[in-house]
Amino acid sequence: MKEETITNKLACPTDRRPFGQDDISGAEWQGSRIFKARLCCPDCQTAYPIQDGIAFLLPPHLSLHSLSEQTARDEDATGYEKTKAPYETKQERKALYQGVNFSSHTVVVDIGAGPGKRYTHDLAQRAGQVVAIDLSPEMLLLNATIAQTTLPPDVASRIDYVVADATALPLQPKKFDVALFAQVLEHLKPETHVACLTDIKNSLTPEGHLAMSVYNLKATGRDIRRHPADIFSLVIGTFPDEHRGNFRSGYHDLNGEKEKLYYYNFTSPELYQALCKAGFTVDRITGILSLPQQLPSILRAMLDPVLTNRIPTFACNRGQFLVAHATPSFTSIN
Repeated sequence: MKEETITNKLACPTDRRPFGQDDISGAEWQGSRIFKARLCCPDCQTAYPIQDGIAFLLPPHLSLHSLSEQTARDEDATGYEKTKAPYETKQERKALYQGVNFSSHTVVVDIGAGPGKRYTHDLAQRAGQVVAIDLSPEMLLLNATIAQTTLPPDVASRIDYVVADATALPLQPKKFDVALFAQVLEHLKPETHVACLTDIKNSLTPEGHLAMSVYNLKATGRDIRRHPADIFSLVIGTFPDEHRGNFRSGYHDLNGEKEKLYYYNFTSPELYQALCKAGFTVDRITGILSLPQQLPSILRAMLDPVLTNRIPTFACNRGQFLVAHATPSFTSIN
């Protein structure tokens, strides 16, 4: 953990007071980075450890929802990204990066970084600094290990790691050029969505850019194997809303255990409204379209971008994920 990241980018998650140099004590260094230390907020007197170079900036009392999510993510750390096929990852990355300008001066916050193979490590090769945030310490330890063993040392050194809750982001205002928020908001309870997005908006510079993805309600439906007549209406987006009720929210099974990971499926208008309420100006909302794996990869690579870019309504109706790009307006809409 770089000292500059602590003092210029991070804040106490309890009262959002920025950390200063005097708030760091007992620092043990590895080269130019802090390996172990204690952070203490002088206002609320809450102490936070830095261990193995990772800052643990969690509020003193995590909600039961966050505790359950953290436990599930810790247990699933090593297998999390094995479910992500390279093709699907490439499609999502392309959609999220579209219109984002990276340079050696770009400062990125990757919220929900996980083990890092999908975004953190790629972002470090595009930007000057990446702050990788995740609720799971095990995910971030794996992220750091993979970065140190697969990336050039100068690229790996661009990443700092923070254990934090997305509902209490420990970020200083107007410090980040880009916020990447991929497949995280759908795992938070609906009553926290606008507040979380507002925290992200406040962390961005006035010219900042939010790129995010969420589960798409329009892509859910009844089991097509049992109701084959629904396949056409599902594809064109006219699937009856009453058939979607069981898919609005629920819990994913994880390693055979039920009710481990909460999920919430969004509609495009709903996501747009949440972003506007948080004070964003929405540039666009599209869908990530990924055609069936049974099709030849060359055909999928040709058709996916055509359908996504030329027929955006089709992508929003059929895509597994919605992708939003937005910029901070710093004026909330009530």
